[in-house]
Amino acid sequence: VAVGNHEFNWGQKRMRSLTDAMKTDVLCANLVNTDGSPPPYPAFTIVERNGVKLAVVGMVTADTARRVQVEDLEGWEFLPIETALRNVLPTVPEDIDSLVMLNHIGVKADRELVNAVPEIDLIVGGHSHTPLQEVVYENETPIVQAGCYGQFLGVLEIEVDTDTDSLEVKDYHLEAFDHSMPVDPEAGKIVEAYAAELRPILAREVAHVTDVVSNKPAPDSYDTPLGNLISDVFR
Repeated sequence: VAVGNHEFNWGQKRMRSLTDAMKTDVLCANLVNTDGSPPPYPAFTIVERNGVKLAVVGMVTADTARRVQVEDLEGWEFLPIETALRNVLPTVPEDIDSLVMLNHIGVKADRELVNAVPEIDLIVGGHSHTPLQEVVYENETPIVQAGCYGQFLGVLEIEVDTDTDSLEVKDYHLEAFDHSMPVDPEAGKIVEAYAAELRPILAREVAHVTDVVSNKPAPDSYDTPLGNLISDVFR
Protein backbone atom coordinates (compact mmCIF):
# COMPACT_ATOMS: atom_id res chain seq x y z
CA VAL A 1 0.00 0.00 0.00
CA ALA A 2 1.26 3.50 -0.82
CA VAL A 3 0.31 6.34 1.52
CA GLY A 4 -1.67 9.29 0.19
CA ASN A 5 -1.53 12.94 1.21
CA HIS A 6 -4.56 12.68 3.49
CA GLU A 7 -2.87 10.05 5.66
CA PHE A 8 -0.82 12.95 7.01
CA ASN A 9 -3.84 15.01 8.12
CA TRP A 10 -3.98 13.71 11.70
CA GLY A 11 -0.35 13.99 12.73
CA GLN A 12 2.51 11.55 12.88
CA LYS A 13 1.42 9.60 15.96
CA ARG A 14 -2.08 8.92 14.64
CA MET A 15 -0.78 8.13 11.16
CA ARG A 16 1.69 5.61 12.56
CA SER A 17 -0.98 3.90 14.66
CA LEU A 18 -3.23 3.52 11.60
CA THR A 19 -0.52 2.22 9.29
CA ASP A 20 0.85 -0.14 11.96
CA ALA A 21 -2.61 -1.69 12.23
CA MET A 22 -2.62 -2.58 8.53
CA LYS A 23 -1.65 -6.16 7.77
CA THR A 24 0.42 -5.27 4.73
CA ASP A 25 3.51 -3.30 3.75
CA VAL A 26 3.04 0.48 3.75
CA LEU A 27 5.41 2.18 1.31
CA CYS A 28 6.65 5.73 0.78
CA ALA A 29 9.97 6.18 -0.98
CA ASN A 30 10.04 9.99 -0.99
CA LEU A 31 9.32 10.58 2.72
CA VAL A 32 12.53 10.94 4.75
CA ASN A 33 13.61 12.06 8.20
CA THR A 34 15.46 15.37 8.19
CA ASP A 35 17.95 14.10 10.79
CA GLY A 36 19.18 11.40 8.42
CA SER A 37 17.79 8.50 10.45
CA PRO A 38 16.02 5.60 8.67
CA PRO A 39 12.88 6.80 6.85
CA PRO A 40 9.45 6.44 8.46
CA TYR A 41 8.32 3.87 5.87
CA PRO A 42 10.16 1.51 3.53
CA ALA A 43 10.62 2.64 -0.06
CA PHE A 44 9.76 -0.68 -1.67
CA THR A 45 8.88 -4.31 -1.13
CA ILE A 46 9.50 -7.44 -3.17
CA VAL A 47 6.46 -9.45 -4.24
CA GLU A 48 6.88 -12.94 -5.69
CA ARG A 49 4.02 -14.62 -7.56
CA ASN A 50 4.20 -17.73 -9.75
CA GLY A 51 7.95 -17.49 -10.13
CA VAL A 52 7.87 -13.77 -10.97
CA LYS A 53 9.66 -11.26 -8.76
CA LEU A 54 8.28 -7.72 -8.70
CA ALA A 55 9.78 -4.71 -6.97
CA VAL A 56 6.92 -2.47 -5.79
CA VAL A 57 7.83 1.14 -4.93
CA GLY A 58 5.47 3.60 -3.21
CA MET A 59 5.36 7.39 -3.76
CA VAL A 60 3.21 10.24 -2.45
CA THR A 61 2.81 13.68 -4.00
CA ALA A 62 5.69 15.91 -2.93
CA ASP A 63 3.38 18.88 -2.41
CA THR A 64 1.83 17.13 0.61
CA ALA A 65 3.97 19.52 2.67
CA ARG A 66 1.76 22.47 1.70
CA ARG A 67 -1.48 20.54 2.21
CA VAL A 68 -0.86 19.63 5.86
CA GLN A 69 -0.22 21.66 9.01
CA VAL A 70 3.49 22.32 9.44
CA GLU A 71 3.63 20.91 12.99
CA ASP A 72 2.24 17.58 11.76
CA LEU A 73 5.30 17.14 9.53
CA GLU A 74 8.01 18.19 11.95
CA GLY A 75 11.18 16.23 11.22
CA TRP A 76 9.88 14.89 7.90
CA GLU A 77 10.69 15.96 4.37
CA PHE A 78 9.18 15.05 1.00
CA LEU A 79 11.73 14.52 -1.74
CA PRO A 80 10.95 15.22 -5.40
CA ILE A 81 9.54 12.05 -6.97
CA GLU A 82 12.23 11.48 -9.58
CA THR A 83 15.00 12.20 -7.08
CA ALA A 84 13.58 9.71 -4.60
CA LEU A 85 13.21 7.01 -7.25
CA ARG A 86 16.75 7.54 -8.50
CA ASN A 87 17.93 7.13 -4.89
CA VAL A 88 15.98 3.89 -4.49
CA LEU A 89 16.83 2.10 -7.73
CA PRO A 90 20.42 1.16 -6.74
CA THR A 91 19.05 -0.57 -3.61
CA VAL A 92 16.54 -2.72 -5.50
CA PRO A 93 17.74 -6.32 -6.04
CA GLU A 94 19.15 -6.88 -9.51
CA ASP A 95 17.23 -10.12 -10.03
CA ILE A 96 13.76 -8.53 -10.16
CA ASP A 97 11.67 -9.13 -13.27
CA SER A 98 9.64 -5.89 -13.23
CA LEU A 99 9.47 -2.53 -11.47
CA VAL A 100 5.97 -1.51 -10.37
CA MET A 101 5.12 1.91 -8.96
CA LEU A 102 2.30 2.48 -6.47
CA ASN A 103 1.94 6.22 -6.95
CA HIS A 104 -0.24 8.79 -5.24
CA ILE A 105 0.88 11.65 -7.48
CA GLY A 106 -1.78 11.92 -10.25
CA VAL A 107 -1.89 10.82 -13.87
CA LYS A 108 -0.06 13.88 -15.22
CA ALA A 109 2.86 13.31 -12.84
CA ASP A 110 2.78 9.57 -13.63
CA ARG A 111 3.29 10.39 -17.31
CA GLU A 112 6.16 12.71 -16.51
CA LEU A 113 7.81 10.10 -14.29
CA VAL A 114 7.84 7.29 -16.86
CA ASN A 115 9.43 9.64 -19.38
CA ALA A 116 12.09 10.58 -16.85
CA VAL A 117 12.70 7.04 -15.53
CA PRO A 118 12.25 4.49 -18.34
CA GLU A 119 13.07 1.58 -16.00
CA ILE A 120 9.46 1.64 -14.76
CA ASP A 121 7.34 -1.23 -16.10
CA LEU A 122 3.91 -0.37 -14.64
CA ILE A 123 2.24 2.41 -12.65
CA VAL A 124 -0.80 1.85 -10.45
CA GLY A 125 -1.77 5.41 -9.63
CA GLY A 126 -3.94 7.63 -7.49
CA HIS A 127 -4.36 11.21 -6.20
CA SER A 128 -5.95 12.76 -9.31
CA HIS A 129 -9.17 10.76 -8.71
CA THR A 130 -9.11 9.60 -12.32
CA PRO A 131 -11.21 6.53 -13.17
CA LEU A 132 -9.20 5.25 -16.11
CA GLN A 133 -11.54 2.90 -17.96
CA GLU A 134 -8.70 1.78 -20.22
CA VAL A 135 -4.97 1.45 -19.77
CA VAL A 136 -3.08 4.65 -20.57
CA TYR A 137 0.33 4.16 -22.17
CA GLU A 138 3.14 6.67 -21.83
CA ASN A 139 6.52 5.82 -23.31
CA GLU A 140 5.08 2.30 -23.76
CA THR A 141 4.55 2.02 -19.99
CA PRO A 142 1.02 1.13 -18.79
CA ILE A 143 -0.67 3.43 -16.28
CA VAL A 144 -3.90 2.52 -14.47
CA GLN A 145 -6.03 4.25 -11.82
CA ALA A 146 -9.38 3.37 -10.24
CA GLY A 147 -10.82 6.76 -9.37
CA CYS A 148 -11.41 7.66 -5.72
CA TYR A 149 -13.41 7.01 -2.54
CA GLY A 150 -13.91 3.32 -3.32
CA GLN A 151 -16.06 4.06 -6.35
CA PHE A 152 -14.34 1.33 -8.35
CA LEU A 153 -12.28 -1.77 -7.89
CA GLY A 154 -9.50 -1.91 -10.45
CA VAL A 155 -8.87 -5.42 -11.78
CA LEU A 156 -5.52 -5.81 -13.51
CA GLU A 157 -3.98 -8.94 -15.00
CA ILE A 158 -0.38 -8.81 -16.16
CA GLU A 159 2.02 -11.26 -17.77
CA VAL A 160 5.73 -10.97 -17.12
CA ASP A 161 8.31 -12.63 -19.36
CA THR A 162 11.12 -13.59 -16.99
CA ASP A 163 13.52 -14.16 -19.88
CA THR A 164 13.22 -10.64 -21.23
CA ASP A 165 11.98 -8.99 -17.98
CA SER A 166 9.11 -7.46 -19.96
CA LEU A 167 5.59 -6.80 -18.68
CA GLU A 168 2.35 -6.92 -20.66
CA VAL A 169 -1.17 -6.04 -19.53
CA LYS A 170 -3.47 -8.94 -20.43
CA ASP A 171 -6.68 -7.55 -18.92
CA TYR A 172 -7.78 -4.41 -17.11
CA HIS A 173 -11.20 -3.11 -16.13
CA LEU A 174 -12.98 -1.20 -13.39
CA GLU A 175 -15.79 -2.77 -11.37
CA ALA A 176 -18.18 -0.18 -9.94
CA PHE A 177 -19.18 -0.27 -6.29
CA ASP A 178 -22.80 0.91 -6.19
CA HIS A 179 -26.15 0.11 -4.59
CA SER A 180 -26.73 -2.78 -6.98
CA MET A 181 -24.02 -4.78 -5.21
CA PRO A 182 -25.03 -7.04 -2.31
CA VAL A 183 -24.25 -5.67 1.15
CA ASP A 184 -22.06 -7.72 3.44
CA PRO A 185 -24.31 -8.41 6.46
CA GLU A 186 -21.67 -7.77 9.12
CA ALA A 187 -20.37 -4.61 7.44
CA GLY A 188 -23.96 -3.44 6.91
CA LYS A 189 -24.66 -3.67 10.65
CA ILE A 190 -21.66 -1.49 11.45
CA VAL A 191 -22.62 1.13 8.86
CA GLU A 192 -26.26 1.18 9.96
CA ALA A 193 -25.31 1.69 13.61
CA TYR A 194 -23.44 4.89 12.72
CA ALA A 195 -26.06 5.97 10.18
CA ALA A 196 -28.85 5.69 12.75
CA GLU A 197 -26.90 7.89 15.13
CA LEU A 198 -26.24 10.53 12.46
CA ARG A 199 -29.68 10.72 10.80
CA PRO A 200 -31.32 13.09 13.32
CA ILE A 201 -28.25 15.33 13.27
CA LEU A 202 -28.10 15.52 9.48
CA ALA A 203 -31.87 16.05 9.21
CA ARG A 204 -31.80 19.15 11.43
CA GLU A 205 -32.24 22.40 9.50
CA VAL A 206 -29.63 24.97 10.46
CA ALA A 207 -29.68 27.61 7.71
CA HIS A 208 -31.02 28.63 4.30
CA VAL A 209 -28.72 29.52 1.40
CA THR A 210 -29.69 31.17 -1.86
CA ASP A 211 -26.69 30.03 -3.93
CA VAL A 212 -24.76 26.81 -4.31
CA VAL A 213 -21.90 26.60 -1.80
CA SER A 214 -19.40 24.86 -4.02
CA ASN A 215 -16.71 22.45 -2.89
CA LYS A 216 -14.72 23.14 -6.07
CA PRO A 217 -11.63 25.37 -5.79
CA ALA A 218 -11.04 28.41 -7.92
CA PRO A 219 -8.28 28.10 -10.55
CA ASP A 220 -4.78 28.00 -9.00
CA SER A 221 -6.22 27.80 -5.49
CA TYR A 222 -6.98 25.21 -2.84
CA ASP A 223 -9.67 27.41 -1.26
CA THR A 224 -13.31 26.47 -1.84
CA PRO A 225 -16.48 28.33 -0.82
CA LEU A 226 -17.57 25.34 1.27
CA GLY A 227 -14.18 25.04 2.94
CA ASN A 228 -14.12 28.76 3.73
CA LEU A 229 -17.64 28.56 5.19
CA ILE A 230 -16.69 25.67 7.47
CA SER A 231 -13.52 27.50 8.55
CA ASP A 232 -15.57 30.59 9.42
CA VAL A 233 -17.93 28.46 11.50
CA PHE A 234 -15.01 27.03 13.49
CA ARG A 235 -13.67 30.52 14.10
